[in-house]
Amino acid sequence: MVSAMCEINTRSMEAVETSKDLMSAPEACSMMEALTVFSSCIKIDPSLKSGDPMEKFEHLRRPDSLKASLYQVANAMSQTFQTAHDSVTTIVNSLESMPTLMADCLEAMEIINQPGSQDVIDYALETLNYSAEQCVNSALDVDNDCTKALLIINELCEAATATDGRNKQEAEKTENLIKQRNLLKAQQEQIIRNLQNDLSEQKLLVEEAMSDYKVS
Repeated sequence: MVSAMCEINTRSMEAVETSKDLMSAPEACSMMEALTVFSSCIKIDPSLKSGDPMEKFEHLRRPDSLKASLYQVANAMSQTFQTAHDSVTTIVNSLESMPTLMADCLEAMEIINQPGSQDVIDYALETLNYSAEQCVNSALDVDNDCTKALLIINELCEAATATDGRNKQEAEKTENLIKQRNLLKAQQEQIIRNLQNDLSEQKLLVEEAMSDYKVS
């Protein structure tokens, strides 16, 4: 009996620990609203692919579309809330009978030598253990869906960061090309000026030579 009570306590503690990993509902609702609004406002749908040949996407179904990826995140979070709703219903139903079962168990323990007392205790402990297991499994269902949603979000963030890095690299390349073009342009302009100066000097020499020829 002591072992069974310890098992119930252990499973209850597992449920508490699991619940700590669940996403805060208000924050998640705000994020879902923001994602939905932002997705609907996207006019030009950029890709999340950085161009790296080693790049792999395990969770995003449409990495070529930021809009589709944002909707995927919102849907995953919505699924988490639906699972949470169903799990809470299961947990509530499992917990409803616990006070009565605990009271019956404690009462039977006080009259343990009377016929039927052990049966009451065994039934109560078995049912309590089953209810605790149901609570833990329901909490784990929510945790699993939440983990899936977070994996999608993390992959989206990593892809966006990589894409941003690629854009910065492309911007730097473009800036360097512009600098090189301006430098080449300046060099060409200098060459033209030098040629014009040389031409002017040659023209002046020719004019002086012509003037000397006429004088002579």
